[in-house]
Amino acid sequence: MSATGDVEPLTEGLSAVDTRTAGMSKVTAGYLIAAPRPTLIECGPAKSIDNVIESLWAVGMDPADLAYLVLTHVHLDHAGGAGDLLGAFPSARVIVSELGARHLVDPSRLNRSARQVYGDFHDEVYGDCTPIAA
Repeated sequence: MSATGDVEPLTEGLSAVDTRTAGMSKVTAGYLIAAPRPTLIECGPAKSIDNVIESLWAVGMDPADLAYLVLTHVHLDHAGGAGDLLGAFPSARVIVSELGARHLVDPSRLNRSARQVYGDFHDEVYGDCTPIAA
């Protein structure tokens, strides 16, 4: 992959995908592993997931190409956009801990808690998580 938009090659087969969290560059990133079964590690918040999706499209990924989305944990800045990403890449399989999976399937508690903690900042930076299928 060459540097395209917000995708920056780090080494052979590994690129950083800038999530543009809070509209800022190089705050958080996902990592795209270019392999026969491409894998994205972390996707960033729902509020900026369109940037991640457009970046993946810009490097030539079609909706059926992404095989895996790996989420290290379900904090909003790492996994908040997972449901929306799956809307654009419906073939991707989510890899997440069992404890984290329940919050992605039903993010209502996660969304509510984050809104209580962050107030208006939640809407400006993170946005609500869209549920994923179990």
